Amino acid sequence: MYKNMSKKSTKERLVDASAKLFADRGFTSVSVNDICVLASANIAAVNYHFSNKQKLYDETLKYAFSQENNPWNNVSDIEKIPAEQRMFNFIKMHITQAFSPDEGSCFNKLLLRELVEKNISDISIIMEIIKPLKNCIEGFLRELTGENASDNTILLLRYSLMSQCMMPMISPIAKGFLLQTSVSNITKHVYNTMMATIKEINIK
Repeated sequence: MYKNMSKKSTKERLVDASAKLFADRGFTSVSVNDICVLASANIAAVNYHFSNKQKLYDETLKYAFSQENNPWNNVSDIEKIPAEQRMFNFIKMHITQAFSPDEGSCFNKLLLRELVEKNISDISIIMEIIKPLKNCIEGFLRELTGENASDNTILLLRYSLMSQCMMPMISPIAKGFLLQTSVSNITKHVYNTMMATIKEINIK
């Protein structure tokens, strides 16, 4: 996950290994020894750089959310295009990741596990991490619904959008059913569903 894989420090190897293991198996199912084996490091190195497993997890989560391949870091770059296109691009990005060969990036796996398991020691960390995503979604939703849309309406629309985009990663059963169609068709369906809902809101 680090750019120069051949020149990783011990600390980088530990975080890199942690990101993969925590994403695949979750916080409670991964031991410090598991991480050390994958990172070719020793437990003393974990104690030296992070003090304990919890602090290593916190740092790993912050690291994963700061990577260049984390698409949410680029959401501010797309605000110059129309809101409809921004929402379509957002949906396409997440649906494509959900059906990628590795079932989405390490970033997405870590996010979903954290939202369900709540292992991070300080909730402010996760709130800061998802802030760009929240701002991105609320930006195009408010443009599409107009200034009169209530905060509760935006909240519900955001929930609906993320539920549809994340479902293939959360539920293997849902993903199995959706494999009968294409990423393009799923993207269009989610987009059309959201636009129809927004249209109904605007009519009221």
